[in-house]
Amino acid sequence: MKISFTDTQSMAMDAIASEKFNFILFGGAMGGGKTFLGLSALLIMCEIFPNSRWCVIREDLEKLRTTTIPSFSKLKAHGKLKSSPYEYTHHNGSVILFKGENYNNDKNLDWMRGLEVSGFLFEEINECTEDALDIAFGRAGRWESDPRPNPIIIATCNPSDTWVKKRI
Repeated sequence: MKISFTDTQSMAMDAIASEKFNFILFGGAMGGGKTFLGLSALLIMCEIFPNSRWCVIREDLEKLRTTTIPSFSKLKAHGKLKSSPYEYTHHNGSVILFKGENYNNDKNLDWMRGLEVSGFLFEEINECTEDALDIAFGRAGRWESDPRPNPIIIATCNPSDTWVKKRI
């Protein structure tokens, strides 16, 4: 898998790789490569940290199915993508879970409460709730692997006037 980045994406990848940050937001207009950056970052982390575990969250499963999963498939990763539930297993045992936040059906986000992962990618975090981000900060870094990555949450965001703009 050969991945090349724009200058802006390279700066974001450098920030992710530095392990100085526990949260990175990559924002911009449609077509700017946000999804490509986030998914590529997780694949790189899968490769660097065997047996690590990551979670991609989007507002709901339907948006994941129609947007994020097709983008992920274009990366032609060297592993297996299962469709029910959506889960990717990298050749070295690392896993990426694809989950819908589904706030309308689970206001307490109970599905996240016992989740153990190395880190998260919030696809279009502006579509998700602030509560999901708060829970993610408590769940990132809970998965045991050797070597173990520093906990990180990566998020993408279109320009919007939501809680994301106020908080971040």
